[in-house]
Amino acid sequence: PALGIVDHYADLEVPDDAEEAAIKKQYRKLVLTWHPDKHPEDRDVAEERIRAINNAYEVLGNSTKRASYDAQRQALLRQQRGQGPDTA
Repeated sequence: PALGIVDHYADLEVPDDAEEAAIKKQYRKLVLTWHPDKHPEDRDVAEERIRAINNAYEVLGNSTKRASYDAQRQALLRQQRGQGPDTA
């Protein structure tokens, strides 16, 4: 990952500002798409994708975990740009 942190938004294929309903809808769509039973020839790949999708939804589907995750991402972005911690 470019930031040194898993990009849950990319795993769920949603923008950073996606609303909770959009995240839930996309999660359900991706779970159906990547279910390992639908990919018997690439089961390992499908299982890896499903794990990433489930992990992403566990964080982004919970407002408290999402706020913490977003704060971590912002701190890492500031650090990469050579800026100090947010003092606001």
